[in-house]
Amino acid sequence: MTVKTDIGFTTRDRIYVRGRDLADEILGKMDFVDMIYFTATGKEPDARTRAMTNAIIVTATDHGLTPSAIAARMTILGAPESLQGAVAAGLLGAGNHFLGTMQNAAAFTRDEIGELSDSDDDAAYAARAQEVVRAFRAARRIVPGLGHPIHVQGDPRTPVLRRIAGENGFDGRHWRFMTAVEAAADGDVSSGMVAPRTATFHCSFTHGLQQYAHITGEAGSIELDDFVIPRDPSSADFTVSTQSFVDEDC
Repeated sequence: MTVKTDIGFTTRDRIYVRGRDLADEILGKMDFVDMIYFTATGKEPDARTRAMTNAIIVTATDHGLTPSAIAARMTILGAPESLQGAVAAGLLGAGNHFLGTMQNAAAFTRDEIGELSDSDDDAAYAARAQEVVRAFRAARRIVPGLGHPIHVQGDPRTPVLRRIAGENGFDGRHWRFMTAVEAAADGDVSSGMVAPRTATFHCSFTHGLQQYAHITGEAGSIELDDFVIPRDPSSADFTVSTQSFVDEDC
C-alpha cells in the first residue's frame, strides 16, 4: 500500500519528501531551515534565501505575554497533564490581532501596491501610499504593518530585518511601498493625514465604585485615576501628557 500526497509519500521501505529519499538524500544534508523551505516550496533555498528565512523564524521566536501565550500557560496551569490541550489553546488564540498580523501586512502590500515597479521613482511610491492611506482612513480601517501595542516608538526588529533584507537582495518594491505608507500615515495634521497611533491600555476594576485606566501611546499618555461616575455628572477628570492632541470623533 502506498500513501501519497503532493508533499511526500511512503512505501514499505522508503519515505519521500518532494520526490527525494528522506534517509539517503535529506538526512545529514539539509538543516532545519533548509527543510522547512524545501517542504513548503519544493526547492532548496540559496544562501541569501536561507539567511532571510532564518532571520524571520528567529524574529518570531519570543512572543512574550500575548493572548495566545497566556491561553497556553493558563491551560497547562489548570491541566498540567494536557500538554496537547495547552498547545491547542495557544494556537486557537492566534488570529488577526496577534501572529496573524504578519500575514495581514503581507497581504496588504500584495493587494495595495498596485502597478508600482522597481523602476518607479519615490514620488510614484509616495502618491500610491497617500492614496491607500486616505482610503483606509475614510473606511476607518487600520493600516496593516504600522504600529505595535508594546513598542510604541517602533519595533526594534524592523530596521535589523530591513538591513538583512538589503544585504541579501530582498530590499525591493514591497519594502519601498511600506516605507512610503509609513511616511504617508505619519503626515502632518494640516494635510488631513494623521498617523494611526497605537496605545497600550491598562485598567483595573478594583472596586465597584473605583476604576482607573492608564493609556500610553506613541506621543503621550492619558491617566484616569477614577473614571467611575456613580451619580449625575456626565464627565470624569483625566490627565493628558502629550505634545499635541487630536480629537477625531471621540
